[in-house]
Amino acid sequence: MQGVFWRWYENGSLAEEIPMRDGKIEGVGRSYYESGFLKTQLEIHDGKVINADSWQDGKQPGGGE
Repeated sequence: MQGVFWRWYENGSLAEEIPMRDGKIEGVGRSYYESGFLKTQLEIHDGKVINADSWQDGKQPGGGE
């Protein structure tokens, strides 16, 4: 599988976006709360998590609401 895999909630909000290369997760992937706020962001390279961040529902990255 190549490209970006997307999954949506039943309400139509984006749930996940996962970059794939050669059938493996590679790059920056994100998951979202059903409300639309960013939940987690992972950077994966060669099968290893390089960076991981997460936020509470209703909070924006960088501390804003």
